[in-house]
Amino acid sequence: ISLIYFIFISNVIKVGKCRFLLENRCYKKTKIDRLLFSYKDKKYKNVALVMFKKSLYTFLWSLTIIGGIIKYYSYMFIPYILAENPKINKKEAFRISKELTNGNKLKLFYLDLSLIGWSILKLCTFNLSGIFFSDIYKEAIRAEVYMTLRNKVNLDNNDRELLNDSLLDIEKGVNEEYPEERY
Repeated sequence: ISLIYFIFISNVIKVGKCRFLLENRCYKKTKIDRLLFSYKDKKYKNVALVMFKKSLYTFLWSLTIIGGIIKYYSYMFIPYILAENPKINKKEAFRISKELTNGNKLKLFYLDLSLIGWSILKLCTFNLSGIFFSDIYKEAIRAEVYMTLRNKVNLDNNDRELLNDSLLDIEKGVNEEYPEERY
């Protein structure tokens, strides 16, 4: 039961969280129901499959300590890629995530090191600071890093078409809410 929960609920909601954060960057009134956008869009099976493979590959690579750290950063943006395009297949999602993190893994590691104080505070407050502040703060930073790398990295035209949600890249705070008809 816990495996089914992990594959079809937990992983899909992680992608929904990434969608919420990507929309919340630019839109003032992002609804919390964006956490369930994969279910509403009826793309949850593909999202669950790709996220399960990401988790499986990360686990298998973590059996080789250094490889696990490298692949953790290589696969870091797969939930954001799926949040932007839930129809993308596993091969393309992994390839685009690797391209985004190519040459940036050490910088991402330094970013995580700079946020370690929040993790220590989380431990000291029995996870209360994580629930109310630091976890969402860290995830919002990762969403910004994803969008920055997405716009800076030279992806080929095919990859640009796969990450084509231009409404996630508008001027911040201009619009109230992401247009419903775009789902």
